[in-house]
Amino acid sequence: MDELQQNKEEFAVIHYDKNSYFANLIHDLGYTVVSAYKKINFAKRVIRKIHFKSSCPKKEIWFNKKYDLDKFDSLIIFDAAVNYELVKYIKKIYPDKRVILWYWNPVRNSIDPTLLSSEICEKWSYSLEDCKKYNLKYNTTFYFEELTNIYKGKDRNELCYDILFVGRDKGRLSMLLEYKEKFESLGLETNFHITPTKWYEKRKNKVYMNDISYNEIINLIKKSKAILDIMQNETDGLTLRAMESLFFERKLITNNQTIVQYDFYSKDNIFVLGIDKIDNLLEFIELPYKPISNHIVKKYEFSTWLDRFNL
Repeated sequence: MDELQQNKEEFAVIHYDKNSYFANLIHDLGYTVVSAYKKINFAKRVIRKIHFKSSCPKKEIWFNKKYDLDKFDSLIIFDAAVNYELVKYIKKIYPDKRVILWYWNPVRNSIDPTLLSSEICEKWSYSLEDCKKYNLKYNTTFYFEELTNIYKGKDRNELCYDILFVGRDKGRLSMLLEYKEKFESLGLETNFHITPTKWYEKRKNKVYMNDISYNEIINLIKKSKAILDIMQNETDGLTLRAMESLFFERKLITNNQTIVQYDFYSKDNIFVLGIDKIDNLLEFIELPYKPISNHIVKKYEFSTWLDRFNL
């Protein structure tokens, strides 16, 4: 049995919603993915959120009771799906399973790992800073080669934009608009698709745009020479933007100054704001992307990421 098939039989993923974009990708690769919670309407989701934030008992009424994960040795719970009761519930119904809590987000935006003992679950994170701070185990972030295969080798004549940004405001709006103005003053063609942090904030600012699907984001990446990555905290770890740059072979412009420490860093491909001179940005954009070793790229594929949990 090869390692990939063994992983598919050993690991199962518990995601917030098994029908979400990335959960579907994991499922399409042949892995078992289950939803953490019952499927409910918007009104009940509001009630559930209030219940989870309260001290009221019986939170398990919202959990998906049809996990059917007896045949798997290890269960990976993505942190976006998590509240404390869910992790404890999973361990209760599968006491002999290896339960892994995977932080794909900064701890400050998720749950406090100190409130879950090592007897309940292993705690892993993509953020080296959070690993040091909370004594978590480290694994890289990941991406999917399958997403990029259909776009590789496309003619550069299809490129429409020099710099692309797609993302929520998250307190970065003024900084993003300042960079947009600066880039355009250099003669660069930008496409900034900024959405509000909360959906109900859209009317507050005409700059805000509607959410778009991830397939639409990929189509924009395909048409862009470079991706802009503006982090709220550069110590958080690698973002999805960094992975998109690596796998789609697009230049990256980022304020993450720690990115120079990663194995895929190349001055030809990554422009670090605050380190590289902004006057050199136009030249950086126009130079061809320098391909990165396939050995390095493969390190960040989902199946390789999964292997590292057994190292």
